[in-house]
Amino acid sequence: MLSSGTQAADFIKVLHPALATAGFDSVGINCCDMVGWNDQVTATAQLISAGVESMISRITSHGYSSDPTTPMKTSQPTWMTEKETTDAWNGNWYTSGSVSDGYTWANNIYTAIVSGGVSAYFYWEGIEVTTNNAGLIQISGTTVNPSGRLWAYAQWSRFVRPGAVRIATSGAPSGVKTSAFKNVDGTVSVQVINTNSGFTAVQVTTTGFSATGAQAYVTSQSNIAVTSLSATLSGGTISATVPGNGMATLILTEGGSSGGSGSTTVVSPPTTTAPSNGATQTQWGQCAGQGWTGPTSCASPYTCHYSNDYYSQCY
Repeated sequence: MLSSGTQAADFIKVLHPALATAGFDSVGINCCDMVGWNDQVTATAQLISAGVESMISRITSHGYSSDPTTPMKTSQPTWMTEKETTDAWNGNWYTSGSVSDGYTWANNIYTAIVSGGVSAYFYWEGIEVTTNNAGLIQISGTTVNPSGRLWAYAQWSRFVRPGAVRIATSGAPSGVKTSAFKNVDGTVSVQVINTNSGFTAVQVTTTGFSATGAQAYVTSQSNIAVTSLSATLSGGTISATVPGNGMATLILTEGGSSGGSGSTTVVSPPTTTAPSNGATQTQWGQCAGQGWTGPTSCASPYTCHYSNDYYSQCY
């Protein structure tokens, strides 16, 4: 997008009321799909300055010239809506850190979510019918070739489901990245990326959640797919070993069978960023975020859900 946030705001001021007048109140406006995250940071500031932030459903950006590494300063959800590798076809999970490796993309998504605060991360093309492409899947004649990138996306999308809320993690072993989410079905999904070259033992314990069952899944260069990982659950602690430069996902349940993974990762519910002032927030209203001084309790039956460091919402 070559226009600025200020120019987009001029159009949004016309489009938003026009949608409402036509009875399309539920149709959301996304803006602005700038070529890179840093460009969108500038455009978002312009949108806010123009007074249209509340008219937008989500802030969107591409990731070509710069990636999401810091949160967008907005109260709206942020999406990374387009990026793909610029390399020729590569089906590997890990080959010394190639930009098209699945492992590289697993880390890209991790950084965008944990550091950039995004709630969605899209790849540009799923399938291409060619012998030399950058899609997630290559169709060559009658042969279907999935890439390691496909399985990186599968590790996130299979186990972090729509409506999931990110929760805190701490205490990971050296060289291990972790994140965790509470899914709407009540399960806790813990992502473990091992940046070490060798196998690393991990353990996961929880606070505010009593794990009685767990499953674990792994992707690595020796196993370019998403398959079961051997793990044990004992006394509420899940233990497993993650291959070097591999990614594992641990699904914890409060009533199930064994399986799991982690070496000192503690998962706990997120804390609000402002003390409650006694008031309650209505459905869809803001309930937490950096600098937020309004209500931090939600009217029944709604609860406060984390979106990014600047915004949490009642629903």
